[in-house]
Amino acid sequence: MPHSKHSGNILIYQDSSWLLYPVHDQDAAMHGSPYSYYNHVPVFFAGPGIHPKVVNRAVSPLDIAVTVALKLGIEAPSAASGTVMTEALE
Repeated sequence: MPHSKHSGNILIYQDSSWLLYPVHDQDAAMHGSPYSYYNHVPVFFAGPGIHPKVVNRAVSPLDIAVTVALKLGIEAPSAASGTVMTEALE
């Protein structure tokens, strides 16, 4: 086991379009890529009363459940903690 006072630090920085999986072909996705193409993912809403538009702002996956619940006119899940994406409902 390395000794913290005598061992150096190792930093592994993955190449673009590569992911460091612990076991090859076991995982479908992971978090932690330093590249924006992996951290910026589009969110799409489609259906009656939803008009095409592009909104360019940061949202969280937590925002999806509360937005869909409001659109359906139902109560949001009890553990939902997101913020409604009002632009998707205008």
